[in-house]
Amino acid sequence: MSVEQIRDRLESVHLFRNLNDDLRKGLAEISNYEPFKEGERIINEGDGSAEFYYILSGFVNITKNAQDSDKEIFMTTIGEGDCFGEAGAFVPRPRTADVTANSSV
Repeated sequence: MSVEQIRDRLESVHLFRNLNDDLRKGLAEISNYEPFKEGERIINEGDGSAEFYYILSGFVNITKNAQDSDKEIFMTTIGEGDCFGEAGAFVPRPRTADVTANSSV
């Protein structure tokens, strides 16, 4: 995906909606486009990571591991225009949830 395509798609991301084209282009230039397939794990709870993700298309499920159990607790589904991973991008700490592609993302 080209910088121009990412810039144009960033207009649909709530966090960046009010940025002007120059700021969105600057953000697009430092972004990495990384597609994920349905069922692919994007973030693992407990892992360390500084990546911040914004969804250009598709949906992801956010789940947590139940304490003292190997069960997974469904939290929510988010999609195009939403972001995740922002806490890990600003504060160095383990990821607090799993994020899995619910469709092609």
